[in-house]
Amino acid sequence: MKNKYLLLFLILLISTTITAQNFIPVNKIEIEESKKSELSKILKAYQTLSIKVQDTKEFLRKHAGGAKVNKKFSFYLTEYAVA
Repeated sequence: MKNKYLLLFLILLISTTITAQNFIPVNKIEIEESKKSELSKILKAYQTLSIKVQDTKEFLRKHAGGAKVNKKFSFYLTEYAVA
C-alpha cells in the first residue's frame, strides 16, 4: 500500500516539475506602459486592503476571542478573495 502512494507521489512530482519548466519566468514578462499605471493602482489598493485586514484581525483577536475568530475571519477573507 505504501509503495502505491510513493509511486503516485513520484509521478506527481515529476509531472509537476516538467509542467513548471514550460512556464514563462516572471522576470521575462514585459508589461505595456499603459498597463503599468493600472497595475500600480491595483498594488496600492491591495496594500491598503492588506493593512486594513491586519488591523481588523488584531481588533478581533483583542476583543472577540483569539484563534476562533482568526479562523472564521480567514475563511471569510478567502471567500471574498475567490468571489
